[in-house]
Amino acid sequence: MPGGITYGDTLRLLLLGEDPHDVAHIRRKLASLDLLSARPWHIEVGLWDIIGKDAGKPIHELLGATSHEITTYASTGEIQPADERIAYIEDRLDEGFEAVKLRITSREDIDIVRQVREAFPDLMLMVDANKGWAVRAIEEEEQLLC
Repeated sequence: MPGGITYGDTLRLLLLGEDPHDVAHIRRKLASLDLLSARPWHIEVGLWDIIGKDAGKPIHELLGATSHEITTYASTGEIQPADERIAYIEDRLDEGFEAVKLRITSREDIDIVRQVREAFPDLMLMVDANKGWAVRAIEEEEQLLC
């Protein structure tokens, strides 16, 4: 953090004395940290955990989810050419995974996603732009992919 203030110090300054049940208010306060470091998502999870414990309910129920089933998936966080991603996915399928998430960082990666889809037409495929695209670019690419 700038000025020699630690991450913990910053969180203490922002959170001490706040009502952990007021998630929206705390999220607004934490939004300023996005400019300095990664979004402090773990704080929000902790808030929901507190709320869930107080209510005697699991977080997924508080957020409106009705299913306990989550498909486990393999994730490719690395930037790789199509042939390497396809080989990686083949290995993950051999291990029993039924879904894969691909990280993309540029429009050129859309061609890689297409090649992966062609190689695995029935695979549950997720794409993660990881805060790297503007909404307009995503909407344009969505039209091409869907």
